[in-house]
Amino acid sequence: MKHVRLCQNISLKINKKLVLDEYVSCNLAKLLRFLQGQEITLFNGDSSNYLATIVRVKKLS
Repeated sequence: MKHVRLCQNISLKINKKLVLDEYVSCNLAKLLRFLQGQEITLFNGDSSNYLATIVRVKKLS
């Protein structure tokens, strides 16, 4: 299974839900075909990596 590491220019906090920016979320859903329950790694330049789980995939019309 593929694993990706993505930069998000927002404050990342442990055990908090967030919405990925539209470009990243579209790439995950449409190009990489990631589904609910899959894990990704997020970072924002604070020298930490944050393991995240996709909890919802919303298809854009």
